[in-house]
Amino acid sequence: QERQVISLQGTLDLHVFALLTQDATTAISVTFYHSGQNHGTRTYFPQHTDAEDTPAEVLSAFMMQFYERHAPPPQVLVNSEPAYKNLLVEALSLKLGKKVDIAVPKLGPKRDVVALAVTNTQHMLESALSQTAQQRQALERLQALLAMEAPPQRVESYDNSHLFGKQAYGVMVVA
Repeated sequence: QERQVISLQGTLDLHVFALLTQDATTAISVTFYHSGQNHGTRTYFPQHTDAEDTPAEVLSAFMMQFYERHAPPPQVLVNSEPAYKNLLVEALSLKLGKKVDIAVPKLGPKRDVVALAVTNTQHMLESALSQTAQQRQALERLQALLAMEAPPQRVESYDNSHLFGKQAYGVMVVA
């Protein structure tokens, strides 16, 4: 809940990517800076089925997919170098129409921005893992309660109602 103030004066637009992996779950946060001002963060949990994928390969693949739908800024900061960085720089530069720089900053406010992004990503990853564990425990309790062979993979709930005998409706919610 503490306030973080990091000045990026003189910086135009940049994106900050932070990738962390824990317990076979990967979280990637993207923070958007425009004219040196933070314009929010979005965290993604990409699914990658190949256990052989390195974090650098996952980050590179994610960035290519991300920039298919978003315009790249002139500068991209990352907490670790993506695989195929030169190809990524070339592709993003072509899309933007000018040189795009991808860097892992070592000093100064840009390093502080990346450190903050890593901290935020760690919080989001821990929250997601906790939520997943809670859901797994709830499904295991349901399995025991209903004497099922395995935890349910799909839960459906239904509600049928009406308004004074008219305007009947039914709803199904699936989890």
